[in-house]
Amino acid sequence: MRCVKDQNGNHVIQKAIERCDAKDISFIFQAFTGQIQHLSVHTYGCRVIQRCLENCEDVTRKAILAELHDCMPTLIGDSFGNYVAQHVVEFGFDPDRQRVLELVIKGLEGYSKHKFASNVVEKCLVFSANPWKTDVIGVIVRNNNREGETMLLGLIRDNYGNYVIQKLLDLLEQAVASRLPPSRNVCRDHTSRTSTPISPPSVAVPSRKTRLLHLLL
Repeated sequence: MRCVKDQNGNHVIQKAIERCDAKDISFIFQAFTGQIQHLSVHTYGCRVIQRCLENCEDVTRKAILAELHDCMPTLIGDSFGNYVAQHVVEFGFDPDRQRVLELVIKGLEGYSKHKFASNVVEKCLVFSANPWKTDVIGVIVRNNNREGETMLLGLIRDNYGNYVIQKLLDLLEQAVASRLPPSRNVCRDHTSRTSTPISPPSVAVPSRKTRLLHLLL
């Protein structure tokens, strides 16, 4: 454990987890039992837990994930723990990812406006299926009818929330773009039917991202 918490020693432990056979370093994982929460919010320990989630065998990962779920609300808003929470979303099993998604959407507005938790929200947006993104939009839209500042405007104006909205719009734009025919094919079909070039419109056409934002508003 001293190596895990050491500025230089943690790199040795990380490399061992990445390169060695599980049976040769089983003593490392045994030492972690009951210490996962403590290590996950430690400056160097969080890096080691991330390597475990990336490289460990399923049995070991499941044991680590079981301990992480007990402290997930703490991890999401922690300066180091949020990186571990992000790894659960990216490298956890589907049920583990789903548990984090459920936790995040319940506290969506608060997490989105939090310096560290907002990173977890963005990671959830990237690694979640479309139904969860739809649920996120639903939460935002439902709160647009409340008195005072709406949820969407509050997030847009927030130092951290605006990044969450940008990520959501980026993902929505990609989803819309993937359903449209390639622009080069459209241009080819059009130019084959007319010999006269068409001048660009004098009025600027809003981007898909802008139109999507207007829909949310």
